[in-house]
Amino acid sequence: DNAGFARWIGEIREQLWKNARDLHEGMGALGLEMEPLTSPIIPIKIGPEKEAVRISQSLLEQGVLVPAIRTPTVSKGKARLRVTASALHEKKDIERLVLALKKI
Repeated sequence: DNAGFARWIGEIREQLWKNARDLHEGMGALGLEMEPLTSPIIPIKIGPEKEAVRISQSLLEQGVLVPAIRTPTVSKGKARLRVTASALHEKKDIERLVLALKKI
């Protein structure tokens, strides 16, 4: 029924935002330069494109997919990593990403 579907969608949305907040807080505790949380897509400012690509590769080697965003998507010298929260992420997934970032 429509009420059940709406409730289910609401639960998914709540979980998505909880995961986004948990990711943002965990990464912020590492001292990473980030904007205020406005979306489940959380950019981490890096700067040099080569550094963003290096970090992205290092994370991938640890089993975590975080793409590097660089020109022409962003201005030269303003590369960033794009972390995307999902409602399907579990606490262990969030902890894994934060731990992987801490190692870099």
